[in-house]
Amino acid sequence: MLTINVPVPAAPDALVGDLRKAIQSQLALGPLALLSGSGARLLASQTLKEAQLKSGDAVTAVAVANLRLFAHRLGRAFAALKPNGQVVSWGDPECGGESSRVQKRLSHVKHICGSGGAFAAIRADGSVVTWGHPGDGGVVNFRVSDVKRLCATCSAFAALHKDGKVSTWGAPNYGETTAPLRGVVDLCASSAAFAARKKDGNVIAWGSSSDGGDSSQVSSQLMDVTQLAASNSAFAALRKDGKVICWGDQRCGGDVSQVEQQLRRVQAIFASGSAFAALRADYSVVVWGATLPPTNPLPGVRHVCGSGGAMAALRIDGTVVTWGCAQEGGDSSAVQAQLRDVKEVASTDAAFAAVKADGSVVTWGKASFGGDSSKVQQELQNVESVLGSWSAFAALRKDGLVVTWGDRFNGGDSSAVQDDLMI
Repeated sequence: MLTINVPVPAAPDALVGDLRKAIQSQLALGPLALLSGSGARLLASQTLKEAQLKSGDAVTAVAVANLRLFAHRLGRAFAALKPNGQVVSWGDPECGGESSRVQKRLSHVKHICGSGGAFAAIRADGSVVTWGHPGDGGVVNFRVSDVKRLCATCSAFAALHKDGKVSTWGAPNYGETTAPLRGVVDLCASSAAFAARKKDGNVIAWGSSSDGGDSSQVSSQLMDVTQLAASNSAFAALRKDGKVICWGDQRCGGDVSQVEQQLRRVQAIFASGSAFAALRADYSVVVWGATLPPTNPLPGVRHVCGSGGAMAALRIDGTVVTWGCAQEGGDSSAVQAQLRDVKEVASTDAAFAAVKADGSVVTWGKASFGGDSSKVQQELQNVESVLGSWSAFAALRKDGLVVTWGDRFNGGDSSAVQDDLMI
């Protein structure tokens, strides 16, 4: 924890939040909490007069952890977890953007998971609080406790308990099940099915069979699995020996036969809505599914990000290569010259956002899905990370501020909660 005393030369009608921004800018610090001379926490929404601060007084600036942002890749809202364990949500009010009904219970929260239309939060005691559309898992009709991890399809949640058991709730056709599941260590979800990796390395799937819920045809090969990945309607399992096993909709990567011989020494698997990309030990990427890159394998890659119908590969040299549906971000030619020194790439269902080493952000793809960030470009400075929902982006700045753009009804407009988002 870093504490610095800073004089307060400001007008009495200025906000504490404005003072905090000035301190952060002057000292090049991240998120701060401000304390009065008596040690009382100063709220960002207070005026200096309300906080009883005047010129010549001193405040204490304490470095605090930044916000954490959460959204489902096909979700209509965002949720932010504050360092004090409180939660702020925005976006479609029926799909998790409105959490006032459970706000009193949203304390001591440690983690949040989103479905397509709801959120679930794990509290410090292992209990779970849900909100959003009832049909998408926003309501759970039994007590959920001792949870260590959550995973979600579009309309159902799966909770991994500390004892390795799994409980589910939400829409039956989207992954809710009453079948007993034990010995589970990891969960993965497509749009309407779940896959669970067990302690012994075996995998079990359930949910919509057309979206990967039936793994019976490859069950004998699902052994010694170390990683699971999912597109919208298929799964890919990476085994300890570096081989990849797939099942589900062939159009979304469920059939790996055409590139199977190339899938050796695989280190990690990434997914878009309709394809998979396997990163090999030599930093080349092999892709299969609905969209293929200009060169397959594609060399010199360290990470791959996917929209609904396109992919963006972040290369070791900080450049980006894109392919797939042009309208969904597969064509980055208009911004290609700017895609240098990139450190991270995020996506919505039809657009991409690249965070550069200098903290600026470059976007492309469908404008209404976040591909056009021109209205907030001046605010996109010193960005730490970016997260995408179905059709909007949220950028977290190093000073703790959140900048949003894209579909305003699905999280692209956070103006109503900006005061609440202040740390």
